Amino acid sequence: MLARARSATERALEIDSLSADAWLAHAFVKINANDLAGAHNSFERSLALDSLNAETFHLYGFLYGCSD
Repeated sequence: MLARARSATERALEIDSLSADAWLAHAFVKINANDLAGAHNSFERSLALDSLNAETFHLYGFLYGCSD
């Protein structure tokens, strides 16, 4: 299931690399793959594209809970 999610987010980014939501989804997949550094980078990219996205902040906070 994780492989399908990874493939879907990578495809979404190929279609529109300026989509904050695609970067957010990519970050969430990275968290589930235990790639916390990759998730951090994807969250930062999402926020650079849409700095007011509340869901990005919500899930970014989840990342910090995972790193304990």
